[in-house]
Amino acid sequence: MPIDSAPEAPPASTGYAPAWRRLPQALLDLLLPRECALCAGVLDPAESAAGICVECARSLPGADAPRCAVCGLRNGTAHCPSCGAGAASIPTLVCCDYAPPADRLVTAFKHGRRLALGRAIGAAMAARLEAYRQAQALPSGTALLAVPIAPSRLARRGFDPTALLARRIGACSGLPVASAGLARIRDTRPQPGLARASRRDNLHGAMRGSPALAGRTLVLVDDIITSGATIREAERAALAAGGRPVLRLAFARTPAPGSA
Repeated sequence: MPIDSAPEAPPASTGYAPAWRRLPQALLDLLLPRECALCAGVLDPAESAAGICVECARSLPGADAPRCAVCGLRNGTAHCPSCGAGAASIPTLVCCDYAPPADRLVTAFKHGRRLALGRAIGAAMAARLEAYRQAQALPSGTALLAVPIAPSRLARRGFDPTALLARRIGACSGLPVASAGLARIRDTRPQPGLARASRRDNLHGAMRGSPALAGRTLVLVDDIITSGATIREAERAALAAGGRPVLRLAFARTPAPGSA
């Protein structure tokens, strides 16, 4: 049975300075980033935990744009025409569009092996999740469930980017991570370049959920949503294992073709 990763408990309010403020500066330099992940500007102490400066966070493409509650695309209304009322779908939360400079951040993290950038990406995702929780409480015991990477890509990269992000979100949000909750049971063709229907067919049946997911309320975590085929396959596998996905969470959403 997979063991949940215990999140870091948020510090209690005691009236004293946070513990990290009392650490020697040399140790802080090792634990917290000193430069913004996007502009390389010096971060002040309040920004270090996020790994990105306030100005760059505000400049992420589409960060404040209204979005379809179901698919996460930019939209002027609550739901895209293709999503309809979305009664049978769970909500999708994203931080920004997959466009400059957010795409460079993700590419450097995933393909450039700059793992420290996962702090900034994960912190942004945790902040987006917290904003949602302020308006809509999640059920008690809700866990984060990372969408798994294909075995061949895991062997090539040597790490699972989404699993790292889930752990970072858990540390920021206090939610546990359902470790090894989903597994890829077969390799698939790379999704880029495939048509929407081909993406769906390519991934169908590619994931399996652990029996330990049964009865658990879950937030599905991925780095990027393009067509939605990958995260929907993860949702299908979690449901088949008896889990109850209630939310999809991603850092970036690929804009619809032709959108500004």
